[in-house]
Amino acid sequence: MSNIKALFFDVFGTVVDWHGSVQNESQIFSQQIAQDFDTFMFTDKWRAGFRRLQSNVANGSRDYLTMDEIHMEILEELICEFDLNNISFEAKQNFNQSWHRLNPWPDAVVGLNQLKKNRIISTLSNGNLSMLNKLSKNALLPWDCVVSTEFFGTYKPNKEVYLGASNLLNSPSSQTMMVAAHAYDLDAAKLTGMKTCYVYRPNEFGIGKGEDPGDVSRFDLVVNGFDEIEEAKTLNAKIILDDKGNPISLNKLISLISNAKFVISNDTGPAHICSHLNKKGVALFGSHTSAKKVSVGSSQFKTISVENLSDLKVKQVIYEIQSNLD
Repeated sequence: MSNIKALFFDVFGTVVDWHGSVQNESQIFSQQIAQDFDTFMFTDKWRAGFRRLQSNVANGSRDYLTMDEIHMEILEELICEFDLNNISFEAKQNFNQSWHRLNPWPDAVVGLNQLKKNRIISTLSNGNLSMLNKLSKNALLPWDCVVSTEFFGTYKPNKEVYLGASNLLNSPSSQTMMVAAHAYDLDAAKLTGMKTCYVYRPNEFGIGKGEDPGDVSRFDLVVNGFDEIEEAKTLNAKIILDDKGNPISLNKLISLISNAKFVISNDTGPAHICSHLNKKGVALFGSHTSAKKVSVGSSQFKTISVENLSDLKVKQVIYEIQSNLD
């Protein structure tokens, strides 16, 4: 991290919780028009529709439209699909601007303020400039610069976006890092020479519904929140794998965990990785904290909590292992 001069951030899903925010706005909209509909599905389809048209613009099969314009086009489609009637233009406009009022993830504002002390932080988002300005103002996001794919007349993952953004800040790709919760975004940035940081957002598509990025060892940095990015520059990012003292990188550790059949851990980094990957395993907690407090635990990664770890019985751990392997 010491040689990184500029950090570019994807916004939707990485910095802000679009699904939770838009679903909440959908519920308000439902009440305003006095018509019930599945707000979770509506939110999913709205985003999926944007992704579809975004891809068409990026590959040249569709003329450029701003994100606001695409959102409105998809909104009109969904209003028909969900059989919603007698909705005024003003109501549609206000509902479409839900995407300007998205809430940041809990670590976002504090983490960004921490990061901007030592390097430039900027958006690199598919959102159009006016949208990003309003969104950033509403969410108190402290950017040094707001860069939109609108500047380049296309969308990510077109390589022109990443190269153009680096040129705008006069920052060589080797000294620039792309931060995103989407593997496709980072894969494209990496091809242009940018460093990459993957951020786990396990609730991006609703509670417990996050992206499966595949093997994250291909990224330069993998974190659970923005606060961990700054910490990375003080870490050696090496661990001892075995008694022979063979060091492996943090990314390799994540790759090993991804391929493991079962993992046993105390409350350390591997436990958090396992929880986010929903790997089969168990984490052991003493009285210093709780699984709920540090957000460890999933449908397959279980936790055992005791007052004193030295009192934990081997039989109890073995029972949990056997139960989870069955």
